[in-house]
Amino acid sequence: MVEVPHKPANGICVFVVDDDRPIRVLLTKWLELEGYTVMSYEDGSPVLDAIAEHSPSAICLDVMMPHMDGLETLRRMREAKIQIPVIMLSAKDLVETAVNAMRLGAFDYQLKPVDRERLITNLKNAVRQYELLKRVQTLEQEVRAQNAFSAIVGSAPKMKALFQQMQRLLDSTIPVFITGESGTGKELVARAIHYDGTRKDGPFVELNCAAISESLLESELFGHEKGAFTGAVAAHKGKFEQAHGGTLFLDEIGEISPTVQARLLRVLQEGRLTRLGGQQTISVDVRIISATNRNIEAMVKAGQFREDLYYRLVVYTLSLPPLRHRSEDLADLCAHFIRKHSPQVGRTVTGLSAGALEMLMRYDWPGNVRELENIMRRALISSEGELIGVEALPEKLQGLPAPAGSRASAVPPSITPAVVEEEIVPLSLVERQTIERALAVCDGNITVAAKRLGIGRTTLYRKMIAYKLSTQEAAGLSEAQTDDADAQQKTRVD
Repeated sequence: MVEVPHKPANGICVFVVDDDRPIRVLLTKWLELEGYTVMSYEDGSPVLDAIAEHSPSAICLDVMMPHMDGLETLRRMREAKIQIPVIMLSAKDLVETAVNAMRLGAFDYQLKPVDRERLITNLKNAVRQYELLKRVQTLEQEVRAQNAFSAIVGSAPKMKALFQQMQRLLDSTIPVFITGESGTGKELVARAIHYDGTRKDGPFVELNCAAISESLLESELFGHEKGAFTGAVAAHKGKFEQAHGGTLFLDEIGEISPTVQARLLRVLQEGRLTRLGGQQTISVDVRIISATNRNIEAMVKAGQFREDLYYRLVVYTLSLPPLRHRSEDLADLCAHFIRKHSPQVGRTVTGLSAGALEMLMRYDWPGNVRELENIMRRALISSEGELIGVEALPEKLQGLPAPAGSRASAVPPSITPAVVEEEIVPLSLVERQTIERALAVCDGNITVAAKRLGIGRTTLYRKMIAYKLSTQEAAGLSEAQTDDADAQQKTRVD
């Protein structure tokens, strides 16, 4: 039997489960006066299904009931990972029953006749705790979503290859070593591996080894006891202890001193550490992801980085491509940063003009994705309309030639969500972008690109020269040579 709520309430639902109808009616009246929506049941059998339908924030549950008693109902809830707080009610003062209820995770245990003030107080505390738990779970889900694979923008061939490599790492706990220029997103990749991997329920702890002095780095990594050094007024857990059961991301690992390298190696080998100034050995279970923008192999050869530590860290390597090698992603990255930062400027910005995108495509991006994000934030402030135009971009981008050796592939504005096209796009711009994209897709193979474009190879050479996309081989062809080659090509076709 289910008794429905009698009046509108504050939106928070509470279950009352008791086989004694007068008790149900009394508790329902008390709780409704406090503003709760109350659903009542005469035994525990329908409770699990009702939880999924009504999402209660607390349950008042009688111990002794026919069919399914309160302890069995609570046990099944916990087996189903349902963490809703439960206040147990009992007419008998049995220590064993109370102990069993608390072992099963009951929020409180009250004897009948029920003390109204105590029940209401405990119920409010239980509801507050559960609402906080739900909020924390929601935030954790948002954090995971922001740091998962889906948060990484990229569809260029090199990024697709990177995603495939990352996917292989999710079910393992082997050390991962990430290389790449500054600003390519090494931390983002590390977070994605953690939050999509087997350790996603554990902590993700990061440490930039270049941002901390050598004297403090040992304390940050391994912790210290009170009085270990001047200023150590309390014991401190290091990053290894903080990351226990999860992942420790060591950025700029190439910057650590030989002394710290030696101690780090020992912790990785033994899985145990001793805090500075301490005697106790502490076991740690941590997955290591490290990163650097330096040539770590060269450092090993030069004696600047321990070879044995290198082999402990560099088990599986991920190499992040610089932005200039994945310019197919530029438009999507711009769209992503516009969506991310446009709320900060308090107006609607729909995208880039075609001219602005063309200017961005000409830049070499030494600061990579981080530099692009900074420029887009600046452009959002500098622009006035719904489109970010050329005038909103920094002066250093104005009038730039295409980067030397660049094969950037601009996506045509008409099919790119980041770009709202101008009323008329010059035909030469469309042709140039098509050629750039073909060269990028074919990895610079001019013969294959020409075949897929449906034109002769020498025709493609000539167009590359005209659009200043020339290679050394193309530049060496004279106009007469290309005309003659075109004629021969036509003859073979005919």
